[in-house]
Amino acid sequence: MVKKQQTNLSSIFILTRSLNVGGAERQVSVLAKALHKKGYKVTICVFYSGGALEEGLLQSGVSIYSLHKKGRWDLLGWFSRYLKAIRVVNPDVVYSFLTTSNIVAILGRVFVSKPVVWGIRASNMKFSSYDWLAGLSAWFERKLSRYVQTIIFNSWFSRNYHESLGYFLNHAVVIPNGIDTETFKVDLNSRKAIRYQLGIPEDAMVVGMLARVDPMKDYETYVMAFRALCSEYKNLYFIAAGAGTDTALWSSVSPQFLRLGIWKDVCGLLNALDIMVLCSAFGEGFSNSLGEAMACGIPTVATDVGDAAFIVGDQGVIIPPQNPQALIEAIKFQMKQLPSKDEIRNRILEKFSVSQMVDQTLKTLTDATVSS
Repeated sequence: MVKKQQTNLSSIFILTRSLNVGGAERQVSVLAKALHKKGYKVTICVFYSGGALEEGLLQSGVSIYSLHKKGRWDLLGWFSRYLKAIRVVNPDVVYSFLTTSNIVAILGRVFVSKPVVWGIRASNMKFSSYDWLAGLSAWFERKLSRYVQTIIFNSWFSRNYHESLGYFLNHAVVIPNGIDTETFKVDLNSRKAIRYQLGIPEDAMVVGMLARVDPMKDYETYVMAFRALCSEYKNLYFIAAGAGTDTALWSSVSPQFLRLGIWKDVCGLLNALDIMVLCSAFGEGFSNSLGEAMACGIPTVATDVGDAAFIVGDQGVIIPPQNPQALIEAIKFQMKQLPSKDEIRNRILEKFSVSQMVDQTLKTLTDATVSS
């Protein structure tokens, strides 16, 4: 284990809903492992245990503390268990991820005085697409933002958007996500194996979208693009992978549209693609899936939402959101001239490394403990 630098920071408490496979969850996992490797005591506190990422974290030496939340309305007991966790672990700082965790962390500070740093990752959310509790939680988070030590955003778009909503950005920093380029890399063996497993010919053109089924991800546009293209290209396959993709009610989808649900070997699946698509309509901050695909050398087509254009740079195509025709034309363009895998990967290596993300996060968390 690498010896950590001498600072006022030694124990870090990360609060998040769960450790299921998702963008924020994978970023928590990458960060926690890297911090532990540097010699910091890292405890991840989850509302719900049993997430797919837990095993790898425990094997890496990261501690996981479950609050065993019993459901949406398990509030008082859940909150009291959170306060107990803070007292037992006694961290130097609490770093919370996403709205509900942020609210719990700052309310908990009333009872157990610890510096709190929020992690905000979404942007431009359309709460009409969700239930009433999502909108209420966002309103409450905004009101409580005046009491937070520091807010870490993972994209400039998200930071500016929340400022426009009236969030109090007493001390706000933007730290882009770090992409684990040791895990996500070009792997031609995986490409062949995954295609064989899925029954996809080696010479087929494969387009993929790796995202949960959610209004913000706009799978409807993706499905429309497939329907238009599959009649024109006979050796074209589309993949949809992520929570809910195996059960979503998409009618009239041919066998060349593969619905995989949650797929554990994300790197292998990305390597099986020729083109990665992210056609989010709203809500994105920094998309991990874009960065991970590019680290595997996969060209991308993404909507101009959040920091997608900044991530892709000149190594992909950016289109307007909710525009099926633009998506169709962009996929056709990429199919004709697939760029160099090395050039695509190099952009991630240069701009979005894990080491940069970890160093910036450590500085921010340390500053929060000093100024508290």
